[in-house]
Amino acid sequence: MNLRTTQLNITSQILSQIQRYSYTLSQHYRDISSGVNITRPSENINNYNKILYHSTESKRISSTIDNIHTLNNTLDYIVNSLLDINNVLLRASQIASTGSDTTLDQSTMRALADEIDVMINNILNISNRKMYDNYLFSGAALNITPFVISSYDINGRINNITYMGSTNNSNAFISDDIIIPLYYTGNVFLQNNGKNIFQSLIDLRNALLADLPQRSSLLGSAMQDIELARDHITGVIGSISSHLSGLRSYSEQLDKLLYDHQVMQSELQSTDYADAIVRMNQSQYLLQASMAIIARYYNFSFLDYIT
Repeated sequence: MNLRTTQLNITSQILSQIQRYSYTLSQHYRDISSGVNITRPSENINNYNKILYHSTESKRISSTIDNIHTLNNTLDYIVNSLLDINNVLLRASQIASTGSDTTLDQSTMRALADEIDVMINNILNISNRKMYDNYLFSGAALNITPFVISSYDINGRINNITYMGSTNNSNAFISDDIIIPLYYTGNVFLQNNGKNIFQSLIDLRNALLADLPQRSSLLGSAMQDIELARDHITGVIGSISSHLSGLRSYSEQLDKLLYDHQVMQSELQSTDYADAIVRMNQSQYLLQASMAIIARYYNFSFLDYIT
């Protein structure tokens, strides 16, 4: 009775060892095949919590970096749009200078005025551009068309363009201490003298169509307004470029921080292949030894039942 009980206990222990070694061996196979050695808290609670922390921080930082890239794209597009407007204003300034020539006939002056009308429409289209389905220059009113034609003169030319957007910029919150304007208001197009770019161009066009005695003074005033508009646009471009520079610097810091978290997570989680192979071989040897032992206890032959 005692012998059978002892044999039963030994068999139970060996089977338990076989089960344990089989599980350990499967874990080593998994670690080697996947390259990951910790997937559950039970495997190493301290390292698992560290891995979870680094993983969470990596996702948070990656999300912030993605947001910065989106902001960069939007601000780059705004800068390019303002540069396009500045180029149009440069041409308008050249036309104003050309129009001051008193020897030009009326047909030439009308042609110059027509070109200014084209410029007004061009700037109107630029000022109503969108990025990610939001208007660039409508401020916080992202879905409101910022500039609309509100009146025409008796000859069908644009006489007034009205701003319909918000008076507040739409700001982007990058961190607790980094907040920058993202979508700008129509003040971008407002000069220091209270005129907007459209009114300055309309005044320039009307000056080109004015009679000769008044033309010179009107053109002089219009040229001054155009230069003020260009100076204002240049200042806005400089301000946005400063924000872009700050975003690039912050993004580089985040890239380094993200890399550090990823390295730490990898070091904690990645399989040490040399160690894993040694441990796998040990588990395999122990499993084989246990299987051999249990086989000896149940090593019966058909001949045992003949006698």
